[in-house]
Amino acid sequence: TVLEQAAGLGGTWRANAYPGCCCDVPSYAYLPLELLPGFVPERKFSTQAEILDFLERVADHHKVRDCIQFNARVTDAAWDGKQSCWVVRTEQGQKLTPRYLVFANGPLSRP
Repeated sequence: TVLEQAAGLGGTWRANAYPGCCCDVPSYAYLPLELLPGFVPERKFSTQAEILDFLERVADHHKVRDCIQFNARVTDAAWDGKQSCWVVRTEQGQKLTPRYLVFANGPLSRP
């Protein structure tokens, strides 16, 4: 399960949509093109819109949207040594107990 505090996927590339926004790394190095066969970047340095489109198409192609809970802001995460799992709580009152936890705080998603 992926907990995403925003209403949609894309993180930084959804939040930062100002004119001229693009990646400063060449598209073929930045985008994991093997995840979407047939996708060819339009420019050497992909625009925000193209990267967001790529991310959405990858999510659809690999059917991962069903694994994402949107509008799910994490308020607390603590390791439970007795149960050997994390205890994760969301703003909506949800409690999850995953064995593994990956933090992706998204510091660049605030334009």
